[in-house]
Amino acid sequence: MSAERQSLARNMSAPPRTTLTFSPLAPQTGASGDAVADGAGLSLVCRLDFGSLLPKCYERTIGRDGSLEVRGPDDYVRVAYAYARAEQDERKRPTRATYSHARVATVEALADELRDLAAGVALSGAGLPPFGLLVPTHGIKRAAEASLCRTIAILARRRGTVFLRDADPIVWSALDWRAFDLWAPVAAPGRPA
Repeated sequence: MSAERQSLARNMSAPPRTTLTFSPLAPQTGASGDAVADGAGLSLVCRLDFGSLLPKCYERTIGRDGSLEVRGPDDYVRVAYAYARAEQDERKRPTRATYSHARVATVEALADELRDLAAGVALSGAGLPPFGLLVPTHGIKRAAEASLCRTIAILARRRGTVFLRDADPIVWSALDWRAFDLWAPVAAPGRPA
């Protein structure tokens, strides 16, 4: 019997072909009093609070007067649809026809309509960054975005805690009752944004 020759080992001492360097985005940020912004190189874009934009009656039941009941995620879609349509039609309240449609249509059909509504809201010309981070509010009081349609459009482009302005909208991720602050990276002085 003859012993098999071992293959030659590769030379692992060769230097790497790629080097990584790290630098802070904004090393000289001031003391704004916000733990997220201070020293992190982030700039606040807006606060998104979907739940605060709906009337407080969303907690009540569907009554004979046509008000909607919210008990779970399906009902959030129904309420969001009714009030987003009202905002789109420049009304303060949904019409009875909108309430009726929201009550009898399937949740999937309403979510598709909300997705189309979110896709129709232009975000690139609205001063929103191509990339952002959605961070919980940490109890700091700020004014929230006033438009329900725009809030849904921004939150529908959420992927976890990342905002991608040009992503396809996903309505289910928009209908979250937690409030978020949208932060955008700030370029360090002398560096491109």
